[in-house]
Amino acid sequence: MHTDRTENPNKISTLTDLLSLFMAVYLTHWSSHWKSSGSTSYGDHLLFERLYEAVSGEIDVLAEKLLSGIAGPDFSHSVMVSAASDYVTDWEFEFPDVVSRSAHAEEVLQNRLRMDFSWLESTNDLPLGLNDFLAAAANTHDTHCYLLNRRMLENNYFGGP
Repeated sequence: MHTDRTENPNKISTLTDLLSLFMAVYLTHWSSHWKSSGSTSYGDHLLFERLYEAVSGEIDVLAEKLLSGIAGPDFSHSVMVSAASDYVTDWEFEFPDVVSRSAHAEEVLQNRLRMDFSWLESTNDLPLGLNDFLAAAANTHDTHCYLLNRRMLENNYFGGP
């Protein structure tokens, strides 16, 4: 069965931006995984691995939702990658240590998930599958925020490599 749907360009832009943010969070955790050092390096290494592996699956799901019907041929990989790079660059400059950088990235993502979910819901343009995905992602990243905040409280963490 073929249905002819015209998607809201704001929805495409919003979800492409969200995908860029997921990508930036992934890259931030992945690079933090490599850069872990000091007396907590092994634990940090495992923590960041747990975080970036979780985000990897979310990127795949959201990209497939965008490509399979929401954006289709209008999806731009270069726009997504450029925006992700901007996030990563800004965070690296603003937060020189890996733990606070990852914590900040998670907080930005949580705020964005909340904002996008509310906006899509208000437009009555939030299919059940996308609703479920966004809610599950928010739950996952709530846990990520908790883990990173606990890590920052350990050993009077005030920054480091």
